[in-house]
Amino acid sequence: PDYKHEGVRNTMLAVAADTLERYDMDGLELDYMRWCHMFKGSEAVQNAPLLTDFMAKMRNVLDQAAKKRGRGELLLGIRVPQTIEECRLLGFDVKAWVQKGLVDFITPSDFSKTDFNTKTDEFTALTAGTEVKVYPAIHSVYEDYTVWPTITGEYMQLETPENYRAAAKNFYAFGADGVSAYNYQEHYIQELHLGDPDEWPRSFSYLTELRDPAAMAQGDRHYRYTPTSPTPGVVAKHEKIVLDRKADEPAGSVTFRMAEDLTDPNLSATLEFKLTGMAEGDEFEVALNGVEIPADQFETEHVTNLPNGPDYWLYRTPLGLPPAKFGDNELRLRLTKSAGT
Repeated sequence: PDYKHEGVRNTMLAVAADTLERYDMDGLELDYMRWCHMFKGSEAVQNAPLLTDFMAKMRNVLDQAAKKRGRGELLLGIRVPQTIEECRLLGFDVKAWVQKGLVDFITPSDFSKTDFNTKTDEFTALTAGTEVKVYPAIHSVYEDYTVWPTITGEYMQLETPENYRAAAKNFYAFGADGVSAYNYQEHYIQELHLGDPDEWPRSFSYLTELRDPAAMAQGDRHYRYTPTSPTPGVVAKHEKIVLDRKADEPAGSVTFRMAEDLTDPNLSATLEFKLTGMAEGDEFEVALNGVEIPADQFETEHVTNLPNGPDYWLYRTPLGLPPAKFGDNELRLRLTKSAGT
């Protein structure tokens, strides 16, 4: 449905009012990530005021339901893309919604993957000095073409507790008030399918741990930066480097966020990345935050005979501070000698 039509907006308000009438709920979360587009792409920015007006009316629907039930307040939350720029391009004027007191919490979220680079600080900057909470999202699976298809036919791998801790540590370090889980049923469904009957209760303990920011520092953490789909959103968030052999100087970089102080003597860290399409004789220059990492510091492993994806080379090296730093890091690769086509 196109929310520029008043009838569409009024229908959604009526659905919300009817639901609140039927059930004694604590509030509603409007999931704008399913499927992101409230308007035609070319009309989203100009129609943002219509969605802001809709949000004001939805706030009133909840306030009236709270008054009728004798409750102080019913919460209104929103699930939106993980950058303010993509929110803007889709017609979500999050700043106005916060300033007008229309929402109680914001969940920055990718469409289907945990985004370790979620710009939590962009949202907490908007909510500073207000009661609005920010709960970035974790997702339970990621694409992995090195595994066999899941029960849904997709090539998915489960995120681990180490992944959840890393994502949450990034979120909390940049001001998050908590963590939201999205499609988390995938975690225990997949484990049950694989024959682990204990996964149902155990997988919920992973979430319990994420309530405590201090607990994130007590266990291993695995930060994962895999490409997230630009569809159905409008901004490509591809954390990958493409080196074009035809270019005069094939090079590229990615930025990854890591809320770690590697000067801590109790911490050790390893950087890993995969290279596909390599040929024997290729040579690379690798730099982190402008500091070259000598080639002899890398361990390499050639991974072959995968069921679905291409062969790749795994590069691995100890990571220290410097050249790594707390926050956003830039990894840059340059092809210095090309031996392939």
